[in-house]
Amino acid sequence: ITTTIRSKSTASNVEHISGQLQGVAATNGVINHITLTSGRSVAGDLFIDASGTERALMEPLQAEFIAQRSLRASTARSDTPQLGAPCKVVTADDFGWYSVSPLQGYNSLLRVTGAGEASPALPPGFAKYESQFDFQTGTLKKAWIGNCVALGNSASVFEPLTPAPMTLLQRSLKALTELMPSSSNMEVEAKEFNRLHDEDTQNASSFHR
Repeated sequence: ITTTIRSKSTASNVEHISGQLQGVAATNGVINHITLTSGRSVAGDLFIDASGTERALMEPLQAEFIAQRSLRASTARSDTPQLGAPCKVVTADDFGWYSVSPLQGYNSLLRVTGAGEASPALPPGFAKYESQFDFQTGTLKKAWIGNCVALGNSASVFEPLTPAPMTLLQRSLKALTELMPSSSNMEVEAKEFNRLHDEDTQNASSFHR
């Protein structure tokens, strides 16, 4: 997907810049430019923060994150030559919940427990946990600040128990395309985007209580 988007955009005279973020220059709630580790400075009218929970562009704008729960995610994999059922199976237990997703050539397990808790024993067929990380669920009070818009996990984090994270991302992309600003004054667009963001995250939260 990334390759396709890059090829189509560059064919339309869009410049593709690859690099790592080093710094963000912002004044009065507006990003002036970003600096890459290569030393290059990149200015823009509108910035999109898709850096996930790092919120690399929103943090310098003092975005407020409203935390809800602290959780730990653990993953495991079990190789299998047989393709399983075309669905994800979610199981609740005393530690939280875990899901098993049949994929091509292997089964993928995701377990979610409280943050800092030791991961319980794996179900049959899984030998060991491959990765573990703690995360906080919650949402930004405002997903559009100044000339920067947060999308995906940069804007909100929910347990991957339902399709809510993907649904919220899709709705945010739709809202952004409809509210794409035509001038440097983005107050009206930001206000409407934040209204929709607040409404959507509240609706999604009702399925995670």
